[in-house]
Amino acid sequence: MVGRFGIRLLFPEIIQIELCVIGMKRFWKRIGNYEICWRTNQIRRATPCDGRTYVGRLLHTYVSEGGYIGVKVTIDKKHYERFHQIVALAYHGQCPKEKEVNHEDCNKQNNDPRNLEYVTRKENVEHAKKNGLMKKKLTENMIKEVIRLRLTSKYTVAEIEKKYQVSCETVRSVFRSKDR
Repeated sequence: MVGRFGIRLLFPEIIQIELCVIGMKRFWKRIGNYEICWRTNQIRRATPCDGRTYVGRLLHTYVSEGGYIGVKVTIDKKHYERFHQIVALAYHGQCPKEKEVNHEDCNKQNNDPRNLEYVTRKENVEHAKKNGLMKKKLTENMIKEVIRLRLTSKYTVAEIEKKYQVSCETVRSVFRSKDR
């Protein structure tokens, strides 16, 4: 593997692991067969064998359409796709029924355990509204304009989303309802 400045890295995982060692303090936390580092949004396999733990390569993470850090793992027979859910599980325990994880500072990529809390869906929506995170709804005239822009192929769904400040799901729902 070639590093940032064209330097060949023989052990790239060692460089990445060192990102989580700050001031000689380790920030990796074990959860199931994985270790997570919320400071760098990294996750890696950790396999116990003969009394030792063998650390594997880092798993691929990505930024989802909604702006969350995503990773696909299974912990204790439960499938997770959002990194913040895994961090909350590791630091706050199992999510209570009918609750979900909320980012207190509204930054979807700040997965500091102190920034995450379990709340009900209603509380999460109220928090989003209070902080201006809820997207607005389209009026009839806006819907006609969205259809016209999309059918003439002048704009992508992402461009329409930004122009009208609505979610991509809202734009897609316009076309689903139009097809019926």
